[in-house]
Amino acid sequence: MKEKFDKYYGSVDRSNMMVLITAVLDPRFKIKYVEWGYKKIYGNDLQKVGLMSRKLRDLLQGLYDFYVGVVSGFQESQTSCSSQITEIGQSSVIGVSCDEIAYDPSLDEYEEEMEVEIHDMTKSELDIYLKEKRLPLKSNLNILDWWKANAATYKVLSYMARDVFAIPVSTVASESAFSTSGRALDHFRSSLSTPIVEALVCAQDWLRYAYTPTTFEDYLMDAESYNSEINAHEASNSEHGA
Repeated sequence: MKEKFDKYYGSVDRSNMMVLITAVLDPRFKIKYVEWGYKKIYGNDLQKVGLMSRKLRDLLQGLYDFYVGVVSGFQESQTSCSSQITEIGQSSVIGVSCDEIAYDPSLDEYEEEMEVEIHDMTKSELDIYLKEKRLPLKSNLNILDWWKANAATYKVLSYMARDVFAIPVSTVASESAFSTSGRALDHFRSSLSTPIVEALVCAQDWLRYAYTPTTFEDYLMDAESYNSEINAHEASNSEHGA
């Protein structure tokens, strides 16, 4: 069992990086937690810590870029289907003129803040998510519910989180992965009796057989052939008896 554990989790270098991606997508940890863990593992080897951190960031960025294309294609298909509804909705505001609104000079400060916010929106969702303040570690958080609630803010990351957290922990049964006796089959599983084999073969043949309806003429021809064979057999027996 120790060999199995060391094969998959004994070294951070050989571990599946998707496990670390799930930690990054947890708003309580993010990438700082993984980098902190690298420092705990490698200690004073700052070169190794930097190498593993860059490896994780490159993988995270590549995965994010892939989902940007997926989400953009999905949104384009939705936009093409709802273009007529959008045109109808826009027609109701064509007659509104900006000159009719009395402008308040105190809103200049609001305009400046909005310009800063628009400038910040040039950053990717991934950068904004990683730079945002983490949630408390002791918070009772359901990660899937959190991403569902923040899907409007992180459209791309929410799709990525949905697929990443759907990955199963293992595809191998625990009994098979940690078995010390090997893949051994008992006599009951590795052998079948002759009647069982015959029954399986017959059942397979019956299942493969395609039913074809038989007409009355076919039955009549079969009866006549049987009758002629019986008469010929009786005649042959009578000749031998004589």
